[in-house]
Amino acid sequence: MPKITEVALGGNETSDLQMSEGKFGYAVLFEPGIQKSYVDKNPKDYHYWFPLGSPTVLSFNLTEAPFNNVKFRQAMAYAINKEVIYKDGEYGYEPPASQSLLPPELDAAWLDKSLATQYAYQYSPAKALSLLASIGYHKNDGKLIGPNGKQLTFSLQCPTGWTDYIQDMSIIRTDLGQIGIKVTTQTPSVATDYSDVETGHYQAALVYGWTESNPYYIYDYIMASQESAPIGQVALTHFLLLLID
Repeated sequence: MPKITEVALGGNETSDLQMSEGKFGYAVLFEPGIQKSYVDKNPKDYHYWFPLGSPTVLSFNLTEAPFNNVKFRQAMAYAINKEVIYKDGEYGYEPPASQSLLPPELDAAWLDKSLATQYAYQYSPAKALSLLASIGYHKNDGKLIGPNGKQLTFSLQCPTGWTDYIQDMSIIRTDLGQIGIKVTTQTPSVATDYSDVETGHYQAALVYGWTESNPYYIYDYIMASQESAPIGQVALTHFLLLLID
């Protein structure tokens, strides 16, 4: 092989098109309907492999209300239909993740199955509304009204061009809209999105999780206080994660 050429493109759609046309020898990207759009065009030479990867997570900024309230976060876990995100947003590639943040190969060795079942957070808008009512929220004319008398609204972001995450955000916006929460979605550049999350200048975001061979590495990375920093400085733990897939 005389050389390797690395191509940087601005989003999934352009990358997917060029891959389906056979312009790449190798690529790591999100390809919707990969069997039909890619493999079936040249079954002899076109193949794909899904290794175990990092989970997709919904990150909340814990320095802001109501995200710093555990009952609010639990309500969001019940209010979002992760099965729909799995089947529609992620084209059936990524099943819902364990709320423990453990990758599947660590479940058997580390995960207490009874606790996993207890905290599975199956989709239940009624349960979500019950939890929200316990912290002062109520529905009025289809809107979820908070203790301040205003509709609950917040922004959700992911990088521009990430077509699967953009679809995931649309599903989340619809699910939360059904219980009266107004979610606005944003798609800043990759660099801006990463900077926003690392410095705490955001409300909610879809981000990658972390896959390691030992749960202590995972939990240290996202929960250890020494990994945090004041808002405006780069940190890893301004947020808490709600597992999506």
